[in-house]
Amino acid sequence: SSLKNFFKLYKWHLFGTSFCWFLLDFNFYANGLFNIDIITNVLKQDINGAMDDARYSFYIALIGFPGYILSYLYIDKIGRKNIQLIGFVMTSLLFWLCYYINDHNLIETSSLSTSTPSSGIEIFNVRINISRPMIFKTIYVICYSFTFLFSNFGPNTLTFVIPGEIFPVEVRATANGIASACGKLGAAAGAFIFPYIKNVNNSMYLCSVIAALGAIITYFFIPTYDSYDLNDDDTYISLDYDCLKPVSEWNDDDIYENENVHFGVNGNGNEIEVEKNYKTDVAMHYTQIRI
Repeated sequence: SSLKNFFKLYKWHLFGTSFCWFLLDFNFYANGLFNIDIITNVLKQDINGAMDDARYSFYIALIGFPGYILSYLYIDKIGRKNIQLIGFVMTSLLFWLCYYINDHNLIETSSLSTSTPSSGIEIFNVRINISRPMIFKTIYVICYSFTFLFSNFGPNTLTFVIPGEIFPVEVRATANGIASACGKLGAAAGAFIFPYIKNVNNSMYLCSVIAALGAIITYFFIPTYDSYDLNDDDTYISLDYDCLKPVSEWNDDDIYENENVHFGVNGNGNEIEVEKNYKTDVAMHYTQIRI
């Protein structure tokens, strides 16, 4: 009965946290494993041994690491849902920029007219000529590296945090485990599928679409809350849209003659009594559960 009530109240929460974790890990682990192949393909450089591989990986990890610090500093100021949403949106845009640069051959010398002069910058009256392909290669690598920054300052941190906070204590470990397992499925799917995508550009487009889907799922299926809502373990943290709240699932069979509805579980595993009030706009007045 408690498990049934849990799914009645939290099925959309579980869907949102699990699917977001799946999508995040699909992108994050696939790019974590094959980032060297992607960068060397763009720079047209070969990897000379394990040290070059380690050096490129270190640079990317160095750029991505501040994302964890930013998440720690702003998790209550910006909000958990908002940080995850920002992370998905930014990674989607950055992957799309990588796709656009490569798709329009902006990093290929052959795509430029031979009469096109080199671009350059002037420092202390000394002009440094930089070719357009090199500029776009640099932009590509920066955009690609920053996908790791906004993954960490976003879903890579929050997909782990949110499932550990929004579910009831009695089933929190189980719900978190389900969401985490979905994430590992996404990691396995990304690691399996990426080698079969022969074109790097197609992989960037796919990552952009997946991150955009993550943003949509976050927007609708992740609740807005802060640390204040976590002071009471019995607090029900609802989703932001009425159509996804439990009230939409109730019917006349749930209503007793004394106009009380019994549903859900509290911190002791007992059913929670909720008073029904027909005068409210949502037709329900919650006395023990915040919606």
